[in-house]
Amino acid sequence: MEIQYGIEQPLRLYENRLHQNQNREGVYKRDFNLYCPVKYLLPFQIKRVAGIKSITSIKVVNNKTNVATDILSSLATGEIEKLAFQNFDYLIHYGQAEHTATISAGEYYLKITDDTTTWYSEVITFVDFDKDDIRNSCIKTKIEYWDKYNVGDIFYRTYQFASSKQYKNIVYLDIPTGRPEWDAEIEGDEDGEGQLVPETLTREKEYLLQGVFPEYMLDALTMLPLHLSVNSQIYITTEYGYTAKINKIDIGKPEWIGGDGGSGRLAKMDFNFITVTQVKTNCASALIPLTTCVRTDFSYETLLLEGSTHYNNGTFADGLTTKSITHGATVMIEYSSGLVNIKTFDSTNNGTPESMYKSAFVTHTKGDVYVNKNLPIGQSEPYLFYGGHSVIGFLTAPILSYVGATSGGVASLPYVKGSVITNSLVELWDVSGEPFHVADLKPELVNGAGAVVGGISSDKTYQLKTIGLNCDLGVSNEKTY
Repeated sequence: MEIQYGIEQPLRLYENRLHQNQNREGVYKRDFNLYCPVKYLLPFQIKRVAGIKSITSIKVVNNKTNVATDILSSLATGEIEKLAFQNFDYLIHYGQAEHTATISAGEYYLKITDDTTTWYSEVITFVDFDKDDIRNSCIKTKIEYWDKYNVGDIFYRTYQFASSKQYKNIVYLDIPTGRPEWDAEIEGDEDGEGQLVPETLTREKEYLLQGVFPEYMLDALTMLPLHLSVNSQIYITTEYGYTAKINKIDIGKPEWIGGDGGSGRLAKMDFNFITVTQVKTNCASALIPLTTCVRTDFSYETLLLEGSTHYNNGTFADGLTTKSITHGATVMIEYSSGLVNIKTFDSTNNGTPESMYKSAFVTHTKGDVYVNKNLPIGQSEPYLFYGGHSVIGFLTAPILSYVGATSGGVASLPYVKGSVITNSLVELWDVSGEPFHVADLKPELVNGAGAVVGGISSDKTYQLKTIGLNCDLGVSNEKTY
């Protein structure tokens, strides 16, 4: 007998096919599409009693013809994982890699078995679109969310097990985000003359996602506010390809089609989410750097200098306390050259640095940012980011290169080319003596053909600085022309 099969996840699974939304009473039961790219399966989890087999079959069943095709062998290696505990198991499908099966666009459901129990998914609408680029498709909104720790019965600590993968939920909707609204709030105290002295000014930009959803999807989406802790991530992508991190969510009350307890199985629901929060304060010491201008999908436990005591002992300083590095944690090793290498710490070592720090094979794109998750508020450390370095696995500060003396047909004007964070402010500084600001550069030009700059002298030394939203993102190497 199952412990539980109704995990509140976007792809809901049941032991009885009659529990599918399409088989429930109500004339409005099919006015919602659960979308999935044809080259992938949506992620899902099953929690069941311990000690049984792993998944032995995953069949994609045509919802109209009932023709079933087993695609388990077509899934990529590592996409299915069984996590065994004392009293129960989790069967995990990550949905992060393409399968090799051929699934035509249409409506299907999954029939999953471990040779003891069979589960049936909600009906899925497979459509041919790129999961990483929803522009020019029927998908108008993509929501992806996860946590470092479990939320309800959703098991997120998958990264601690053999695959080291982070389980993530994903929802594709044909509903666009609505027009934004802005809200400003002023906090402060009155002075002796009764005049308000502002201490904090906050402006928030709020978007509305309004749609009609079945009960199982409302179960999943109303879990989003539980993913707003410091250990959680919620990202929304619009039909124009813009992605932003959600900072706050307000959930409205459902308006059931057909009335409360009526014949409908769908409800109209409003989700208000805030992705941009800007704060101004009169107390500079209270300013906390905001990094919404860059992607901060990655973090590390500590930054160690090669050859240092902490490096040799597998420890790091946390304030006045020395702590051991966590097994499996991401660690940054800085070399005398200034390059920083991504490593994974192995506590089952023989005491030598070579055995402690293992190579971390991570795929990056320009602008991926690593932040130190253990820095106390008020302390800062350079943001580490991947700038397309020629040595795989190394992170760098922005790279400054002077390229030639002509650009775009303009003679005698040098141009600067490097690797900087998209959407950052790029400044060129003369650091030959007392530093001074020479020019502002467009990051897309620096990353592309080069940014044309006048006033560069052959005997001067220059440096790039990148600045985000209230935060310094790093400086380049110095360059003398």
